[in-house]
Amino acid sequence: MVDDPAYVFDTNGMVDLGERHYPGDLFGCVWTNIDQALKSGIFLVCHGVIGELAKIDDSWRSQVRASSKPHVIDEAAADIQAT
Repeated sequence: MVDDPAYVFDTNGMVDLGERHYPGDLFGCVWTNIDQALKSGIFLVCHGVIGELAKIDDSWRSQVRASSKPHVIDEAAADIQAT
């Protein structure tokens, strides 16, 4: 994981990005940056988010699941700190 601050996304935040505000077919550059942030560990998602996103199989959800795989966190982990 990176030493810089990380940002945790919940399911609602990802769905808002992918369906409501920045669909990938219209905002490809936004999703390129999100993809890079997920792969680098700047954006994190919890196991529960991955499960929720897996319920519908479309391109942006699949990409989020694949890109965040190395940095998925456990919701119950003691090292999650609110700032």
